[in-house]
Amino acid sequence: MSKHLALALGSLFFVGLIAIGAASTTRQPVHDMPTGILARFGRAPDYAFSVTGSGVWQLRIYTINRGHLEDFASAWLKGVYPLRVQHGFEIPAAWTIKETNQFVWIIGYDGPEEWEAKEAAYYGSTERATMDPDPRQWIARAQGWFISPVLPGR
Repeated sequence: MSKHLALALGSLFFVGLIAIGAASTTRQPVHDMPTGILARFGRAPDYAFSVTGSGVWQLRIYTINRGHLEDFASAWLKGVYPLRVQHGFEIPAAWTIKETNQFVWIIGYDGPEEWEAKEAAYYGSTERATMDPDPRQWIARAQGWFISPVLPGR
């Protein structure tokens, strides 16, 4: 991962923590920080990631039903993640936040189709309709925002 990408993702993650109210006035020890789900399960994207270009990006934060964060993360990693990539989306990072029972991820698309058409094709696919287990069953609250880079050249 490039230095610039690491800084951009780190900044985006910090903004996400503020947006969900997880930031506090006391410092968290490093071992208490949210865990990167892709790294934790021994998987990482096998494609190059760049925030440059005309792509569309979203920050998504899901609050997961108590006691099901690991179930959700495992089902998401086995089903949603590979299917999203297969449908042309990029997912550079995903995290779990145990203290707030939340799953945070970034998803993007940079291609000829509109975002809405790509989303409709993904959700309309047979693979998505028959995903088992379906991680949606554990989502208590879903939030998502389209995001834009702030730092120049990103």
